[in-house]
Amino acid sequence: MRFSLILAFCCVFAAWTQAADWPVAGSRAGNCTYYEFDLNGKTAKVLVPDQQAPGKPWLFRTVYWRAFPNSEDVMLQKGWAVAWIQTNDRFGTPADNAQRLSLYEYLVNEQGFSPKPVVFGMSYGGLSSLRWALANPDKICGIYIDAPVCNFVDWKTKHADCWNAALNEYGLTEDELLNGDGNPCIAVRKLAERKIPMLLICGDADKTVIFTEHGQKLAENFRAAGGDLEMHVKPGCDHHPHGLADPTPVVEFYEKCWKNAQ
Repeated sequence: MRFSLILAFCCVFAAWTQAADWPVAGSRAGNCTYYEFDLNGKTAKVLVPDQQAPGKPWLFRTVYWRAFPNSEDVMLQKGWAVAWIQTNDRFGTPADNAQRLSLYEYLVNEQGFSPKPVVFGMSYGGLSSLRWALANPDKICGIYIDAPVCNFVDWKTKHADCWNAALNEYGLTEDELLNGDGNPCIAVRKLAERKIPMLLICGDADKTVIFTEHGQKLAENFRAAGGDLEMHVKPGCDHHPHGLADPTPVVEFYEKCWKNAQ
């Protein structure tokens, strides 16, 4: 009788803790299952390894799905999932962050993913990753940004369309976007204060997102606030290719963030 009660309790507990069914049937992608589904009117994409690592660590990719994926391919082999959701634009606006929050909550609450992913993005994805991290510092264990757009001063002087979109979408004043916490290049000190580690990779010959106006200024402000920054500047490299030819430093950064979050 006692054994039967214990067995019944274990079965109920297992049902409570089991991840929910995915909203669609997945398809095979190497050693992973790929899920693509609608979430509140936006397309979500998730790659889930057959054997997820303990604690279900994952990478939260912004803007460009599966672009320059050599480091995330290594993490997939190590049991980390990768997730992405479509957003209205590439700027990390409040509406974008709300869309990403819907995927985050689904993965954490329904699929049992860790509440502390590493968020990462390239170019405009770097801006979106910074905006997500600044709005949700308790929902990440680290941030990797690659040739990131991060300084709105450059937008105002050289990219009028982006500057006007930022004024419309962020709901901030011009001064707040240029000189206050609306500018990620300045607000990044908040991530330093929260002890969130950052990996920054840039090319010093980037003609699209000028290193001296974006990545370098971000790094200076982050370090000045005591931030834990690992930076790789690629000599003679333009905006592409993103990442490193040998992804080992990126992989080691991911693993460091995960270890520190435990």
